Amino acid sequence: MNRRELLSAIVGTGTIPAVALTRRRSERSTAPVDRTTRRDREQDAWINRTGVNATVVAGSTTSVTVELCSSTPLEPFSLCVSKRAYPTGRTFATVEGPLIEANVPLDRRVSVAVDEFPRDSSSVPWLYVIEAKRGETANRYLCESNPFVGSKRNAATAGAEPLELSRSETGYRRRNREGRYDLEFRWTDGENATWTLEHSLSKSAFERARARPRGYARTFLDSRTNPYAGHLGERLVSDAVRPEPADDDRSTTEAQWLDRTVRFVQSFEYVSDMEAAGAFDYHRMVEETLVDGACDCKDGTYLLAGLLSHPPFGYGTALVLMPDHMLLGARKSDLPDRYADRETIFDSPFVAVETTSKKPIGTYRDEPISAIVSPEYQRIDPETIDDIVDRQLRLLKSHYSESTSVH
Repeated sequence: MNRRELLSAIVGTGTIPAVALTRRRSERSTAPVDRTTRRDREQDAWINRTGVNATVVAGSTTSVTVELCSSTPLEPFSLCVSKRAYPTGRTFATVEGPLIEANVPLDRRVSVAVDEFPRDSSSVPWLYVIEAKRGETANRYLCESNPFVGSKRNAATAGAEPLELSRSETGYRRRNREGRYDLEFRWTDGENATWTLEHSLSKSAFERARARPRGYARTFLDSRTNPYAGHLGERLVSDAVRPEPADDDRSTTEAQWLDRTVRFVQSFEYVSDMEAAGAFDYHRMVEETLVDGACDCKDGTYLLAGLLSHPPFGYGTALVLMPDHMLLGARKSDLPDRYADRETIFDSPFVAVETTSKKPIGTYRDEPISAIVSPEYQRIDPETIDDIVDRQLRLLKSHYSESTSVH
């Protein structure tokens, strides 16, 4: 494998052609955009957007009990219960439960009987998925159970556990709940206003993210259509984010939303790949970064790319690579007027946004830029791109030398 081939393997270009990495610095090309659309991925995402707070409180192989709560009246819906493979979601059996009248504030528990599994399926990891059904419209996800193996609930699965770090000094908390992780984030924006957000992510979504292919451009492209990033972005600019003190009445403009969102990502605890994953080079998907509550420059860049690529922002985004660092590029023409005076990186359309240091938008560490890569734009500096290859070679050699010495 020559140096350019190694670089292509390291970058993991996904749908961006590897040949783009060999072009001269002044050349640009248009690469094909990822064919997976946001709508396709949104339909497959298990995100509760119903207004009903739902939790599985009991379950066996033949029944499940769900607690349903809502402080506001809702249209009636039927409870739909399915047994599915964990974490892929392949359906084994589905039962329609009772009609839920929710024209008054809702607070009740509902039990639904489900057929027993066939004997030959007793070793397959599975879970209950609870959905709301209204008429002929598609079912809407409410919640899920912890996984089962056979008749054993809460059974250990083959997947990795979320990262455990000492968090006494951070604004992050995680609670392990039935079928989901409840997350709490607390951070300060550029105007010294403090914000808190409570957010949830299903355990199966976290587990599916662990299994997806990854790499620099592959994970970046994944984040741009990631429905969990889109859902979080919507909530970051909504009343779900609470100011401290609670009666602090602040105006909200797009520029303030952007600052709040960038500072949210910058507030994550920094953790190296070796410390977090015991891996030479690990790329966290959006779901993993949120549940772990920690990231390095790569992971923060992917997360912020996901948040800014979706509505309400809908910005163009790019990877900005340095020999020993990575940050996000945000298309200047998409940014609020407040940032009209910010310089773009070289002659690209992108303004720099750091994710692991609290630098203002448009400023970044004083190091050479090796590459700027997006589906629509690539700029490669052949004078510095080899520095990335050299560093990766040294790290690979060091990593595998240490691994060999341990064994």
